[in-house]
Amino acid sequence: MKAQIKPVGGMPALFVDDRRQVPMLLFTNTEVDGGARRDICARQIRMARENGLHLHSVCCHLPVHEPRGQRDLSPAIGAMDTVLREDPEAAILLRVNLSVYGADAEKWEREHPGDTVRYALHTDVYGREERADGTFAERPGPAVSIASDDWLAAAIDTLDELNDWFLAHPAYYDRLLGYHIAAEDAGEWFHTGVRENGVDISPAAQRAFQRWLYAKYNLRVEAVADAWGLSPKAYADYSQIEIPHDIPGNDREEPVQRTLFTRPTDKKYIDYGDFCSDLTVDRIRRLCRAAKEMTNGEKLTVVFYGYYFELYDARTGHFRLTELLDCPDVDAFAGPISYLDRNAGGTGAVMAPVDSMALHGKLWFVENDMRTGVVLREHGPHDNDGWLNAPFGSVEQVTEAYRREWAQMVTHGMGCWYMDLMGHGWVSHPDQWRCIRQLIDGYAAQADGLRPIAAEVAVAVDERAMSLVAHAEWAGARLLYMLRQCFYRAGIKFGWYTVEDVEEGRVPSAKVIWLLTPFSIDRAREDKLRAAARKNGATIVFIHGFGVTQPEVVRRLTGMEMGTVDSSLEELSIDASAFMPQGVPFMPDAAYLRQQVLCPFYHDPRQPASPAWYVMPGEGVEVLGTYTSGRLRGRIGAARRQLDGYAAVFIGAWDLTAEGIREICRLCGAHIYTEGTDAAFIGDRVIAVHANGEEGLRTLHLPDGGTLTAQLLPGRTAIWVCTDGKWTKDERSITDG
Repeated sequence: MKAQIKPVGGMPALFVDDRRQVPMLLFTNTEVDGGARRDICARQIRMARENGLHLHSVCCHLPVHEPRGQRDLSPAIGAMDTVLREDPEAAILLRVNLSVYGADAEKWEREHPGDTVRYALHTDVYGREERADGTFAERPGPAVSIASDDWLAAAIDTLDELNDWFLAHPAYYDRLLGYHIAAEDAGEWFHTGVRENGVDISPAAQRAFQRWLYAKYNLRVEAVADAWGLSPKAYADYSQIEIPHDIPGNDREEPVQRTLFTRPTDKKYIDYGDFCSDLTVDRIRRLCRAAKEMTNGEKLTVVFYGYYFELYDARTGHFRLTELLDCPDVDAFAGPISYLDRNAGGTGAVMAPVDSMALHGKLWFVENDMRTGVVLREHGPHDNDGWLNAPFGSVEQVTEAYRREWAQMVTHGMGCWYMDLMGHGWVSHPDQWRCIRQLIDGYAAQADGLRPIAAEVAVAVDERAMSLVAHAEWAGARLLYMLRQCFYRAGIKFGWYTVEDVEEGRVPSAKVIWLLTPFSIDRAREDKLRAAARKNGATIVFIHGFGVTQPEVVRRLTGMEMGTVDSSLEELSIDASAFMPQGVPFMPDAAYLRQQVLCPFYHDPRQPASPAWYVMPGEGVEVLGTYTSGRLRGRIGAARRQLDGYAAVFIGAWDLTAEGIREICRLCGAHIYTEGTDAAFIGDRVIAVHANGEEGLRTLHLPDGGTLTAQLLPGRTAIWVCTDGKWTKDERSITDG
C-alpha cells in the first residue's frame, strides 16, 4: 500500500495506491485500560466497514527505553490486529507515541542521568525531594526531556525496529497507511508539563539551550551577554549559561505584571521562547525524515503541530510551523477541535492556521474527539466529569455538530477522524453512522472542485513574534484563544494564515488583513505587507501593539504616531460608540463571554496590558474609539488611516466581540453575510450556519444580492451547497431517517 498527499486544484488530497480517498477516518483507542476495551473498538470498526469507511487510526506506546531486540512491539501489532480482524480491507494510520513517561522514565534516568524533565516550579513534586536533614536530592522527572539526544536516537531506532517487523510481515505492512509520530505531552508535541510547571531546567535541556545559543551567536559567548544586556564578562563559556527560569509568567497562576517582553534585558526570555520551538521542530524533522527513509517514501508521516490558537505560548514549542510547511518529510498535521467552544451551539474552532497548511500542500486532520454521550459501557465515575468531558445532550446534537464540522472541512480543505478517545463507544449509534456516511458521500461530491478559499478576511499570525508574549493566560489566551472564537461568529468569509503567506501574496482575495501579533516587524516584512495590501487596496488591522517594532516602521506602516504606557499595568477598555451600532459591545464583558463563548470558566473580561499602545492625534487619523480608564483614559485606542493604495487600522485591545470584528470588517469593505452571532462557515462551494442558543429565522446575504434563509432550533446546522452557481439547501434530516 502506497499513501500520498498530492495537490489537486491547489488543495491537498489523500491518495491510497493512486486512488483518491475522502480523508475521513475512524480512531479507536486500542490501548486504553491496557486494551481491555478492544471489544468496543471492534464494534465501531465493524460499523465503519458496514458504512463503507475503511480508513482507520489506532495508537500505541512503544518501549523506547529498552534496547533493540528486547522491545515489546505487541502494542502496535495488537492495535493493527484489532482493525484487521474486523476489516481486512482497512488502511491504518498507526499513531506511535515515542516519549518515555513514568516508571520507564525513571529507568531511563538511571542510565542517562539528567535526561528527565526538571522544573523551576513545584520542585517538591518534580525533580527533587527533601531529605531529613533539610537538604535536597534530585529525583527523576515524570518524562524524558525532548532535549535528550539519546532519547531521540532511541526513538528513531524504535520506529525503525517496528518498521522492520512490518516489512517482514507484509500482511501488516500492506495495510499500513503511515505513521502518526507522537511525543511529548499527550503525544501532541508540546513540552511536557510546561503549562502546569513552567520551563524544563533539566541538565539535558540546559545543554541543548547552550548549544542553540552557541549556534545563534556565532560561537562567541560575549555576544550572548551583549544581546542580553549583561556585563561583557558575565560568562567565560557557554556552560555557565542557565535557562532563564526567572522568566515572567513562568507560573501562569501568578498575577500578571507584564504582558509583552519589550525591555532590552528581556532578550534572554525571547531567546528561550525561540529555542523551545526550534528544538521541537528539530525533533519532528529528524523523526519524520527517518520514517520516510524507512518506508522509501511510500507511507504518510503525520504529526500534531501548529496549535497557535490553543497553546498561545511560545514555550510550548508550537511556533515554528513555517519550518515544516515546506518540509517534504511531513505530509499532514493534526489537532483536536478547540476545547473552548465545541458542543451544541459552539464554533468547533480549529487550533491552527489551516489555510496556510492547504496552500503548502499539507492536509490538516481535525481530531473529532467530541464527548458524544453515546456509550456502550461505562467504565468509571469520572469518565465524563468536568467541562472538558461534558457530553452532548442527544445524538441529534452530535450529528448536527458533525454537519457543522463537515462544512468547515470542505470550506478549508481539511480531513478528520471521528474519535472514541476513552473507549466508551462514542461513535456507535446508528444515527451517527448514517450521518457520517452522508458526509463522506457529500465530501466526495465536492472533492474535485475544492480550491483554496478566496477569503475576504485573512487572519494572520507571526509565529516568531509569540516569543515576546510574557504571560500566556492574560495576553496569549485573549489574543489567540478567545479572539479566534469571535471570527467564527462575525458573519464574514475568513481564513487562517501565517503572516508569511499573506506578505508573499498567497491570499490575493483579502480585503482585510488582521495581523494578530505585530510585535516584531522588520523593514523587509514592512515592505512586503505594504505591497500585499496595495495589490487590491486592502486594510491591515494591527491588534494591541507593536512590541519591539521600530517606531519608524510603525509610522510608515500605519501612517500614525504611537505612544506607549509601560510603567504600570493598564486596563484596556475602549469606547467605540463612534462607529459601533448603538448598544452593541466592541469588547466583551462577562455576560457576553457567558453567552457567546460556551465555556464555563473563561468569563473574566479584564484585558490588562504592560506595555499598552495608543494613537497620537494627527492629520488623517480617523478616531474609532478612545480608552476609558487609568492612564490611558481619553487617549485614542482605535483609529483608521488611509494611505497610498491601502489603509491601516489600529486597535489597542487584546480581544473583541464578534460584532466588533464585524463592524471593523464592514468599515474596511468586507462583505457581511449575516448579522447574528451564530457560528458561520462561509466558503466558495459551501455555506453553513450552526445556531447558537436562540430559535428563529436565519438570513444570509450573498454578495450578488441574493439571500439564503433557514428556520433553526438551537444547536442545529443549515448547509447550502453551490452547484453551477446556484445555492441549494441540504434538507437531509439524520435522526428522522
